[in-house]
Amino acid sequence: AVVCALLFAACEGYLGPDWDLGTAFLDDPRNLQALTLIPQDQRDPPIWIVDVRPGWTYNGGHIPTAISRPSSDIANRLEDTSLDDPDNYIIVYCETGIRAQGVINDYLLPNGNTRVMNWGGITNWPYGLE
Repeated sequence: AVVCALLFAACEGYLGPDWDLGTAFLDDPRNLQALTLIPQDQRDPPIWIVDVRPGWTYNGGHIPTAISRPSSDIANRLEDTSLDDPDNYIIVYCETGIRAQGVINDYLLPNGNTRVMNWGGITNWPYGLE
């Protein structure tokens, strides 16, 4: 159980090398909730919230305004609007943060997306789901 706790803690809260927006989204979920109230096309700078859980879990409830990019399919979806521009900020989450970190390490960073954050697991979201 201790090893699992250490693994989860090591993933949640990762900030990519060019993430320069501070830790406000990690420090208090109300900051991420406030971001969800801003329409995607009005966010300046562009910040995308990406759910990398399987589609059926996303459809069962997700953080408002999050887009679904299942980890099993993300390699085929890197050209999507949210992931193809290295200037975009990308906040990634899953169930626990482990899958999100895998997506960051295996796909986003090698694709040039260095403005990334592993928000962790959806279990950290204390508000209503969409």
